[in-house]
Amino acid sequence: MPGCWPSTTIITRWAGDRLARPQVFALILLVAMAGGLSVAHSQSPVDQRLEDAYVAVREVSESHGDAGHLVDLINQALAEYEAGADPGDVVARLDEVVALAAEEKASSIAERDTALLVTGAQLALVGVLVYASWRYLPGVFWRRWLRVRGGWLVEHAGR
Repeated sequence: MPGCWPSTTIITRWAGDRLARPQVFALILLVAMAGGLSVAHSQSPVDQRLEDAYVAVREVSESHGDAGHLVDLINQALAEYEAGADPGDVVARLDEVVALAAEEKASSIAERDTALLVTGAQLALVGVLVYASWRYLPGVFWRRWLRVRGGWLVEHAGR
């Protein structure tokens, strides 16, 4: 499995002579068991909603949305929870954060799509202007020049 765990030879090379292969296997087994134990414990509804709210706010931040007010709402909910407020009220506030985060994520994606469309239109307009300048400006320039200076007489002085 590439990318999952490094091979034992890499770990033993990295650890040097301090770790032998059986110790490496025991270390990997211990880490895997500790990870399984931390996932296996049950969470309260407030903890579950807090995790959902945090993930939603992180997704808003990753989509370049404004997550500042959402973080403030989470902090308020945590302060209420620590002050001994009703867990149902705290869960309701965290559900509100999740709903607002979904709206903010959708609006940030729409804004990003609009900005991308505007940027594409600007680039296309610049390309058209460059082509039109290259194609038509020399002819317009020389016609104007001939119109202004076309009646001049040029005398050649022989040397």
